[in-house]
Amino acid sequence: MRKFLINRLSKPINTNTMNCKNCRTDLIGFIQGTLPKGVEVQIREHLNGCMECRSFADYLSTTLNIIQTEKKIAADPFLATRIEGILSNPVAAPRRLSFLPKLIPALTFSIFILAGIAGGIGLGRILTPVPNNQNIAARQISSLVDDLQQEPIESFLMGL
Repeated sequence: MRKFLINRLSKPINTNTMNCKNCRTDLIGFIQGTLPKGVEVQIREHLNGCMECRSFADYLSTTLNIIQTEKKIAADPFLATRIEGILSNPVAAPRRLSFLPKLIPALTFSIFILAGIAGGIGLGRILTPVPNNQNIAARQISSLVDDLQQEPIESFLMGL
């Protein structure tokens, strides 16, 4: 074990070795062909030996091809002709449709709602008896407003 460590530590560290992380970092440049030849060779060797990186490279290559395909938009040869035709033949402004056909159903619905509310209030008045020509709320308000029923402030203060 000791010999292995001494042997391992005595060798210089090779910074040019390609691992999965380095490979994936430079993979787009490899696919597009923008890397230096030395790095490109190292990535190619790594892809030959690493199945995961190879499948990722295939996936990335397919994705980049789809993106490039979607970027290309075919030119419409008749676009300029259509624009010139529209500009040379001014057409009268399109006739605005009347808002009345849209308003009639809304008004009909509103009338039915108002009729239902009025009918409910009418039924409530018919079916609810009112005792002694005066309802409870009116009696409570009159007792609060009537000063004669309340205790004068002088008698209250004298009681203290």
